[in-house]
Amino acid sequence: MFYYNNLNATLTSATVGIENGAGNDGLQIAYDAAYLTNNLAVQIAADPEWLTLNNYSGTIYSGNSINVGLLINTDGIDLGDYSMDMEITTNDPVHPLMVVPITMTVSSEVPVELVSFNAEIVDGKVILNWSTATETNNSGFQIEKREKSNVKGQTEFNSVGFVTGKGTTTEKTFYSYSDKNEKPGTYLYRLKQIDFDGTFSYSNEIEIEVTGPKDFALYQNYPNPFNPSTTIKFALPVKTNLSLSVYNTLGEKVAEIFNGELEAGYHEMMFDASGLSSGIYFYKIESENYSATKKLMLLK
Repeated sequence: MFYYNNLNATLTSATVGIENGAGNDGLQIAYDAAYLTNNLAVQIAADPEWLTLNNYSGTIYSGNSINVGLLINTDGIDLGDYSMDMEITTNDPVHPLMVVPITMTVSSEVPVELVSFNAEIVDGKVILNWSTATETNNSGFQIEKREKSNVKGQTEFNSVGFVTGKGTTTEKTFYSYSDKNEKPGTYLYRLKQIDFDGTFSYSNEIEIEVTGPKDFALYQNYPNPFNPSTTIKFALPVKTNLSLSVYNTLGEKVAEIFNGELEAGYHEMMFDASGLSSGIYFYKIESENYSATKKLMLLK
């Protein structure tokens, strides 16, 4: 940077720039210009060749967020730890400038390189699929979820499961996780990749909408026949007070699995028949607006 403090002399034109010692190469800023003024400061700078920054701009509403990407090419950079600051200017009178510290370690180790991460709805469940190109010291992935909300701070990410990683590998690896969502709504998912030494990093967030059932339904238990436990699934289009019970062939109630209120959505409950003898039984769901019965078989 260079700075002109006083340009009070009589000037009809001026040329401003920099050049090499031989005077045969340089950078011209102004040529034969008559508009130079006092207190003129000129800064000449260039972004480092190893950094590519996507210059994001726009409006971020309260409670929302955006991702800002820095692409750093480490080819030719010495191994070691680096630090830098990213400055974000805003129209917020309280915080017109935000400084985000960034740290980076350049090493010869193969990173955990996530190449894909997506979600889909299958049989009322959210199926997460992701893959890695390489992994180093990867303990695994913690799956985190939160319900999307327009109210700031209303919901936070919570852990819903963990998938073990492959440790260290240079082969492409595929992963999958199934998450049960009983409540319809829009959800955000992310992966927390954790190394064996406890260090971690987050993936990008993906969004998926979970729609509720349109009608009441009681599904066939699985497995069937079973011993000693089985899973019973049902669907509720609205919040419902209900009972789920098991009866023998004489019509006698032998077990009450649930009695109470449940939110709209898909539900499943485990029935343990350890105290019953082998035979045919019936499970029945009852509510003010719906009733259904199905048969199950216990084989010991």
